[in-house]
Amino acid sequence: MRARSGLLGCLAAGIVGCSAVGGPGIALPVIQPTAPPGVHELCPLALHTPFTLEGDASQSPPVWGVDRAGATFAIFWPPGFTARFSPDLEVLDPSGRVVERGGLVTDLGGGGDPNSGSFDVCSVGAANY
Repeated sequence: MRARSGLLGCLAAGIVGCSAVGGPGIALPVIQPTAPPGVHELCPLALHTPFTLEGDASQSPPVWGVDRAGATFAIFWPPGFTARFSPDLEVLDPSGRVVERGGLVTDLGGGGDPNSGSFDVCSVGAANY
Protein backbone atom coordinates (compact mmCIF):
# COMPACT_ATOMS: atom_id res chain seq x y z
CA MET A 1 0.00 0.00 0.00
CA ARG A 2 2.87 2.42 0.79
CA ALA A 3 4.45 1.96 -2.65
CA ARG A 4 1.06 2.56 -4.24
CA SER A 5 0.39 5.71 -2.21
CA GLY A 6 3.93 6.95 -2.97
CA LEU A 7 3.31 6.49 -6.67
CA LEU A 8 -0.03 8.28 -6.42
CA GLY A 9 1.73 11.13 -4.60
CA CYS A 10 4.26 11.37 -7.43
CA LEU A 11 1.48 11.47 -10.01
CA ALA A 12 -0.47 14.05 -8.05
CA ALA A 13 2.60 16.24 -7.75
CA GLY A 14 3.30 15.88 -11.47
CA ILE A 15 6.91 14.88 -10.86
CA VAL A 16 8.56 13.39 -13.94
CA GLY A 17 10.72 10.36 -13.21
CA CYS A 18 9.48 9.93 -9.62
CA SER A 19 9.57 6.27 -8.72
CA ALA A 20 10.41 4.11 -5.74
CA VAL A 21 12.53 1.77 -7.85
CA GLY A 22 13.99 2.55 -11.27
CA GLY A 23 11.27 3.74 -13.56
CA PRO A 24 11.37 6.46 -16.18
CA GLY A 25 13.94 9.14 -15.70
CA ILE A 26 13.97 12.91 -15.55
CA ALA A 27 14.17 14.43 -19.04
CA LEU A 28 17.50 16.17 -19.69
CA PRO A 29 17.97 19.46 -21.59
CA VAL A 30 18.11 18.75 -25.33
CA ILE A 31 20.65 20.01 -27.86
CA GLN A 32 19.29 22.51 -30.34
CA PRO A 33 20.37 21.16 -33.73
CA THR A 34 22.67 23.36 -35.77
CA ALA A 35 22.75 21.22 -38.91
CA PRO A 36 19.84 21.14 -41.37
CA PRO A 37 17.46 18.16 -41.02
CA GLY A 38 18.96 14.98 -42.47
CA VAL A 39 22.55 16.27 -42.28
CA HIS A 40 24.78 14.69 -39.63
CA GLU A 41 27.31 16.84 -37.87
CA LEU A 42 30.88 15.59 -37.53
CA CYS A 43 30.48 13.97 -34.15
CA PRO A 44 33.41 11.55 -34.60
CA LEU A 45 35.66 14.65 -34.61
CA ALA A 46 34.09 15.96 -31.40
CA LEU A 47 36.11 16.97 -28.39
CA HIS A 48 36.46 14.41 -25.63
CA THR A 49 37.35 16.77 -22.82
CA PRO A 50 37.39 15.00 -19.44
CA PHE A 51 35.04 16.33 -16.80
CA THR A 52 33.12 14.96 -13.86
CA LEU A 53 29.38 14.39 -14.11
CA GLU A 54 27.34 15.64 -11.15
CA GLY A 55 23.65 15.96 -10.43
CA ASP A 56 20.81 16.46 -8.01
CA ALA A 57 17.19 15.54 -8.74
CA SER A 58 15.96 18.67 -6.97
CA GLN A 59 17.97 21.02 -9.23
CA SER A 60 17.13 22.35 -12.67
CA PRO A 61 18.80 21.08 -14.75
CA PRO A 62 19.34 17.88 -12.74
CA VAL A 63 22.73 17.06 -14.34
CA TRP A 64 25.80 19.25 -14.98
CA GLY A 65 29.52 18.98 -15.59
CA VAL A 66 32.42 20.05 -13.38
CA ASP A 67 35.75 20.83 -15.06
CA ARG A 68 39.22 20.28 -13.60
CA ALA A 69 39.21 23.77 -12.09
CA GLY A 70 35.91 23.09 -10.29
CA ALA A 71 33.75 25.29 -12.55
CA THR A 72 30.28 23.95 -13.34
CA PHE A 73 28.59 24.10 -16.73
CA ALA A 74 25.35 23.04 -18.39
CA ILE A 75 25.15 19.90 -20.50
CA PHE A 76 22.75 19.51 -23.43
CA TRP A 77 21.89 15.98 -24.56
CA PRO A 78 20.54 14.29 -27.69
CA PRO A 79 16.75 13.75 -27.58
CA GLY A 80 15.54 10.96 -25.33
CA PHE A 81 18.30 11.00 -22.70
CA THR A 82 17.11 10.91 -19.08
CA ALA A 83 18.59 10.93 -15.59
CA ARG A 84 17.54 8.91 -12.59
CA PHE A 85 18.72 8.86 -9.02
CA SER A 86 18.54 5.39 -7.53
CA PRO A 87 20.05 6.64 -5.25
CA ASP A 88 23.10 7.78 -7.25
CA LEU A 89 22.97 9.64 -10.57
CA GLU A 90 22.64 7.51 -13.69
CA VAL A 91 22.19 8.86 -17.22
CA LEU A 92 20.20 6.66 -19.58
CA ASP A 93 20.18 6.70 -23.37
CA PRO A 94 16.86 6.60 -25.29
CA SER A 95 16.76 2.78 -25.06
CA GLY A 96 16.96 2.96 -21.24
CA ARG A 97 20.56 1.71 -21.00
CA VAL A 98 22.75 3.35 -18.34
CA VAL A 99 25.54 5.13 -20.22
CA GLU A 100 27.01 7.47 -17.57
CA ARG A 101 27.18 7.65 -13.78
CA GLY A 102 27.58 10.61 -11.46
CA GLY A 103 30.91 11.28 -9.82
CA LEU A 104 32.88 9.68 -12.66
CA VAL A 105 34.98 11.27 -15.36
CA THR A 106 32.84 11.09 -18.49
CA ASP A 107 33.43 9.58 -21.90
CA LEU A 108 31.16 12.10 -23.59
CA GLY A 109 32.06 13.59 -26.96
CA GLY A 110 30.78 16.92 -28.12
CA GLY A 111 31.59 20.54 -28.04
CA GLY A 112 30.85 23.63 -26.12
CA ASP A 113 30.49 27.34 -26.25
CA PRO A 114 33.04 28.87 -23.91
CA ASN A 115 30.97 32.06 -23.74
CA SER A 116 27.87 30.30 -22.48
CA GLY A 117 29.56 27.68 -20.30
CA SER A 118 27.78 24.71 -21.83
CA PHE A 119 28.62 21.37 -23.44
CA ASP A 120 26.59 19.68 -26.24
CA VAL A 121 26.80 15.87 -26.17
CA CYS A 122 26.84 14.06 -29.51
CA SER A 123 28.58 10.80 -28.53
CA VAL A 124 28.85 8.55 -25.50
CA GLY A 125 31.74 6.13 -25.72
CA ALA A 126 31.69 4.77 -29.26
CA ALA A 127 28.00 5.54 -29.87
CA ASN A 128 27.10 8.66 -31.87
CA TYR A 129 23.66 10.23 -31.44
